[in-house]
Amino acid sequence: MGTWKSDTSDIALSAITFTVDSGGNLNFNCLYEDKGFYHYNYTGKLADNFDYPYTIELTFNIPSYTPFASCSLDSLLGEISKSPYKSAIGKFIFSDASTCAVSFDTIVHAYYTGGYNHVSFDKLERNFKK
Repeated sequence: MGTWKSDTSDIALSAITFTVDSGGNLNFNCLYEDKGFYHYNYTGKLADNFDYPYTIELTFNIPSYTPFASCSLDSLLGEISKSPYKSAIGKFIFSDASTCAVSFDTIVHAYYTGGYNHVSFDKLERNFKK
């Protein structure tokens, strides 16, 4: 339970976190409301009882993804529909009550002034501490 923060950051993912509430609901969503960077959306429920290490794998349906207002929805969904990627996988490995390694697929949507849109897919790995 609580907020988990990445122990590494970069320009595109400077404040990356996920939460687990008292009901065991995991919420790992991008918080960016700007143009571009990485977009991801993972939610799920942890088992009521588990031993460490504990692994949970979550997916999100890329074609149903709704980007932020700054992104061109038609362009983004058009590019996604041409992609072989139809879902994205997020794997969360809790090694103990305060350490988690996460490997997750992202949509990289770059929008530039003048209407240029670029969509690609990337896998990222980050370690988190509570």
